[in-house]
Amino acid sequence: MNYGMQAMTPLSSCFHMRVIFHHGAHCRCWNVLPVPGGAEDDDSFWRMLEQRTCAATEYPEDRFNIDAFWHPDSKRQGIINAREGHLLQGDIRNFDAGFFSAAPHGVSAMDPQHRGLMETTYHAFENAGLRLQDVAGTKTSAHIGSFTTDFATIQVRDIQNTPKYHGVGAAGSMLANRLSWFYDLRGESMYIDTACSSSLNATHLGYQCLWSGDSDMAVVGGSNIILTPEFSVALSNMNFLSPSGRCHSFDAKGDGYGRGEGFAVLVLKSLSKAIADGDPIRSLIRSVGTNQDGHTHGGITQPSRELQAQLIHDTYKKAGLNLAHTRYFEAHGTGTAVGDPTEARAIGQAFFHHRSPDDPIYVGAVKSNIGHLEGSSGLAGVVKTILALERGVIPPNTNFEQLNPQIDAEFFNHRFPIKNTPWPKMADTRRASVNSFGFGGSNCHAKGPNGVNGLSEQHHRPRLLVLSAADEDGIARQADAFSRSLDAWLPADGQEEDVLDDITFTLNRHRTMFDWKSYGIVESLSGLSGLAQSLSTPMRRSNIKSPQLGLIFTGQGAQWPRIGHELLRWPVFKASLMRTQHDLYRMECKSRIIDELTAEGANSRIDIPEFSQAITNAVQIALVELLKSMDAKPAVLVGHSSGAIAAAYCAGHLSREIAMRVSYYRGILSSHLALESTQKFRIASVGLASSKLPGERTGVKMISSVKPCGSASKRNFETYGIPEDHIFCSRNASFADGIKRMTQGKGVDVILNSLYGKLLVASWEVVAEFGRFIEIGRKDIGARGYLPMFHFIKNTSFSGVDLVAMGILRPSSPLHPYPIEQADQAFRLIVSGKSTGKIALTADEDSMVPVKESDSTSYRFSEDATYAIAGGLGGIGRHMARWLARHGARNIILLARTGLEGNAERMRTMEELRAKGVNICRKICDVSDLASVQVALEDRY
Repeated sequence: MNYGMQAMTPLSSCFHMRVIFHHGAHCRCWNVLPVPGGAEDDDSFWRMLEQRTCAATEYPEDRFNIDAFWHPDSKRQGIINAREGHLLQGDIRNFDAGFFSAAPHGVSAMDPQHRGLMETTYHAFENAGLRLQDVAGTKTSAHIGSFTTDFATIQVRDIQNTPKYHGVGAAGSMLANRLSWFYDLRGESMYIDTACSSSLNATHLGYQCLWSGDSDMAVVGGSNIILTPEFSVALSNMNFLSPSGRCHSFDAKGDGYGRGEGFAVLVLKSLSKAIADGDPIRSLIRSVGTNQDGHTHGGITQPSRELQAQLIHDTYKKAGLNLAHTRYFEAHGTGTAVGDPTEARAIGQAFFHHRSPDDPIYVGAVKSNIGHLEGSSGLAGVVKTILALERGVIPPNTNFEQLNPQIDAEFFNHRFPIKNTPWPKMADTRRASVNSFGFGGSNCHAKGPNGVNGLSEQHHRPRLLVLSAADEDGIARQADAFSRSLDAWLPADGQEEDVLDDITFTLNRHRTMFDWKSYGIVESLSGLSGLAQSLSTPMRRSNIKSPQLGLIFTGQGAQWPRIGHELLRWPVFKASLMRTQHDLYRMECKSRIIDELTAEGANSRIDIPEFSQAITNAVQIALVELLKSMDAKPAVLVGHSSGAIAAAYCAGHLSREIAMRVSYYRGILSSHLALESTQKFRIASVGLASSKLPGERTGVKMISSVKPCGSASKRNFETYGIPEDHIFCSRNASFADGIKRMTQGKGVDVILNSLYGKLLVASWEVVAEFGRFIEIGRKDIGARGYLPMFHFIKNTSFSGVDLVAMGILRPSSPLHPYPIEQADQAFRLIVSGKSTGKIALTADEDSMVPVKESDSTSYRFSEDATYAIAGGLGGIGRHMARWLARHGARNIILLARTGLEGNAERMRTMEELRAKGVNICRKICDVSDLASVQVALEDRY
């Protein structure tokens, strides 16, 4: 089963709420049920509750010989006075060791409680929609409550044959530690023993971990297994057990409790994180509290009504909640002669002023169905309560015929339901409480409201179901389970599509993908009945690791008419374009993206820069969202030219609106920038031949040292994609004036590639003085010593299109290699423009190039800090201010005895620093006068 929790904690005079919810859970705790295999899911458990089923059965021989220990005289020592218990169905030794990668020698020494918790925790994660890779390596805590050690008792009976790994396999601490190890959970890992309140106290600790921020998610659980007679004998000696072996909770026949066994695991997460992660939310808990009975008359096992009532009050007060809103109370309700009346009075004392005969508080106890699970009992009560909250029905008590005469239900406005009762209509919200007490006086109480699940839209279409298992036969077992569960999934009229969507979404996105996979196509819920026959042949994947995806985002030039129009049939892709269109409308762009994408040939305007940049990035952003919807996450992002905008969006550095604003205005600017009519450039695509010679055309890639041949179409092949008058990456194109117009003269950061001439030189001077260089290349390029050249010689190579073979170029002259010591001659040849097209320099592997030693001293001051300079207007002070600014300081105070007084040099320094982005101010004060300095620093700007 799967659930959620919430907390509200007071901070000073107001309430600060952090919500914690049951994210997933699974519970196994009974045997005899009206369904095959026992109640191991929500639906079968609920049927058990609403049908008042009691799971008590006689102890089987594979546990111990009850005839050898049973005796009807409860006063007799060393016997068991009950023949029945509430036991798990099947062989308790069964364990899927292969699934959990457990070695045989380790499994033989492993307590069945460890095994059951590992399996139950997996089902809890699965029910919560968490895959194993989603939880591995996370800051998730594990808190497990239990206190029986039957397996350890068996193993030490013969000390000579105690298993080698007994210390690890039977240790109580390993109940939590083993979960943390196998699932790679890296938060707290703790075993809790407070007797019967252990599992609810484990919930309390997990709750606190989430509240404090020590963990991002919490696994809390409880376990109990009955393997030996020893502990039952001990309980019988103290008259704790009922001779009937059953719990008659709050009934006149209450004379002790019936033992039960089982597991319960809850997965908890804060509500804010759950919503952000898109997790299912089934219920919330607003507060969890714990206390101790202290010294009680009659002995340590006697409960305290006052302390139990106080705990209820404190738990509600901690959450800032009104007790009047609670209509159901899941009690500890063991069925003991002292415990039940004490608890009933405590509940009555807490709720007496908030309930009436017409609006009572309903009291129930799951122990009447499944027995007392001891260390796991508290969570079993939580599970029952959440199911009742979800369904809006309060289930009846089992084994209840006549109220215990020690309980004044009429006075306390209690009602103990004996039939399914609809949740009171007077309640505007469903709220309930859960009690759990230890026989040593350790009490725990939890308070929570219900959760709400919405319905999705109706989509009539076939669905793909993916099944995965650790072994080939597991696929068939899963398909069979779907067929058997079909009746339970049949929804109310009109909701079949919702249920089918939930099933397919869960299987495809929230189930761990193991080595074996298969798939099937279904169009309706009834199609699940034949799923086993329609499945594909199971296939085993060869590579468990997912391949890494790299995305390269193109700039202008790679577009074509009707680009991406085939993807419009995908709702995610189309919706992304529609949202982008909305952003463009706000920028007064009248063109419709989808119309431009579907325009044919001559009608397409996609090659016009005004449209191409925005459309290209809009398509790439939509493609990113489509891939994201398929859970395809890139590991590497590369953006070329304007494609860097879409890459920045994919990396999460730009919002969609900002990305489209940059793309749209960049396109408008580039569409109005024609290249200058002065000297033109040719770009050499091969070798180092002259790259700055007059040319016939602009934008054509040619080899300047060879003559083109062939037809005009062949010579022009390289100009496709970018019109020759709009090469906006060229140094001839400056966006400076256009950017100023678009930003109404505001200062902006500029891209160096958009500058040319003096502006480019000036930009490097500014960066050198106030910025930082980012070096792309070998990390040790600036280190002391020599740089080995053989790394470059071995690893550097070039390949390209054979233009000669294609008939585009005539054969070039032979290649002439130069020794490394004649590099000066080679570069002089390059400058002369008479090169053959390639210059080759040879070097021995052992050749070493001296590298300039780097300055070992590097200063960098915080941009957020403020630096004060005494004598700041003097020559040394002004020099110090410039030095601080060059090394990152952005807030500087100049302290001086005198002012500027028309001093041109001082005023020039102030203006120079302000122009470079420094918040500079001057204060007249005497630095030897502390009060004067304090006034100056307090009033900085």
